[in-house]
Amino acid sequence: MEVGPETHTSRWWLLGLMGVHAALLCYAAVRLSPTWDDPRRLSAGVQRWAFGDFALDIGNPPLVSLVAGFPVKLAGARIGDTGHRFAEINGPRVLTLVTIGRLACIPFGLMGVWICWRWGTELYGARSGFFAALLWCFCPLVLAHGPLVTADVASASLGACAFFALRQWLCNSTWPRAVIAGLLLGVALLTKYVWVIMPGLWVRLWLFWRSRERGVMPKHFWLRDIRQIGGMAVVALYVVNAAFGFKGSFHPLAEHPLWGQTKTDQPNSDGESAVVRWLGRSPVPLPRDFLGGIGAVADSRAREHTHYFNGSTRQQGSPWFYIVGLTLKLPLGGHRIDRLGNCGALFSGRRFELAGGSDPGSARCCPADICHLGHIAAVRPLYPAGSAVRPDLDEPSVSEFFRTKPSRTDGGGLRTPGMVHSEQHASLSAQPFVHE
Repeated sequence: MEVGPETHTSRWWLLGLMGVHAALLCYAAVRLSPTWDDPRRLSAGVQRWAFGDFALDIGNPPLVSLVAGFPVKLAGARIGDTGHRFAEINGPRVLTLVTIGRLACIPFGLMGVWICWRWGTELYGARSGFFAALLWCFCPLVLAHGPLVTADVASASLGACAFFALRQWLCNSTWPRAVIAGLLLGVALLTKYVWVIMPGLWVRLWLFWRSRERGVMPKHFWLRDIRQIGGMAVVALYVVNAAFGFKGSFHPLAEHPLWGQTKTDQPNSDGESAVVRWLGRSPVPLPRDFLGGIGAVADSRAREHTHYFNGSTRQQGSPWFYIVGLTLKLPLGGHRIDRLGNCGALFSGRRFELAGGSDPGSARCCPADICHLGHIAAVRPLYPAGSAVRPDLDEPSVSEFFRTKPSRTDGGGLRTPGMVHSEQHASLSAQPFVHE
């Protein structure tokens, strides 16, 4: 990233923005009462630091609970085997302990501000990076989940950091960048199990990126990439195993609970039975509790849950839940920026390129195609990161694709800052938020 006077100035603005964001999160962390998840996550974190026991809250990776539980353990919290027991044993002091754990998780939100600024600045300049950071800072979803002891904001910010590291490696494939990408991949896997798809996504993105360079990329570069991807995998596996204390690593697959949920009980042939037996004896380079957590999530999704949607109660939920959830839980200014970015991507005649492609300076806008996986809370804070637009982007940038008359005559982009201000006003007017 080229550093100029404008970038240096934006860094000071970034520090101020991070201070405002931290103040909002601290205010909510202190004022809001504990939620259902806070005592359980804190109890799990204290247990993991004290005994290395990952059984409690096994459906969530340990990173957030370890971060929140460390200062709580130092504060002398008494250990409970459940969230209710943790609150009962510690009595009224649990309110202070929850506040301490929440404050320890605020850096995850600040990391999201930084990655939005960093990525947006590299793509379209300092002002665009500032607008992207501004969207994250005042996004109601971030402000609602940032002060809680949950993994939603952590998975979003660290997942964005991991994808940014992948892009940096794709642009300049060196071993230091490969190690950093592998490190962040492992950390992202420790935030939320929804990111178990990240390794597969990375491979597909790598193949897509390199397929554009088949005519100019020598064959030995492919071998270099494969070696460095292997190095990323080794680093990521080490990070995941280290977080679990290497407990249950490299045990045969048949000894893991997940094996009983996936293998077939009635093989169709002797050959298939031999393959199943061979797979069962194969060592798995992942901790037992990590695979157990994936199995717990799969069991939870397989069970029937009662969902309330649009005035009716259903057992299987509704396919429109995510669309309606995003529509109702985001300010109108954010929706307008997202539509503007998507229109620019669809009608500019450019193919999708990972975060701006090889010539980001010539692009009109950044595609806001962010995949919302699983429950909306899983990665919904990533929404602002996908809405980075150039400061001069406005309706004429889209209307020219339809060959219509622009709605303004001046050349300065005035409506993008207006839409950002609209989102800020809508978010701050509801602060602190009432949680689900």
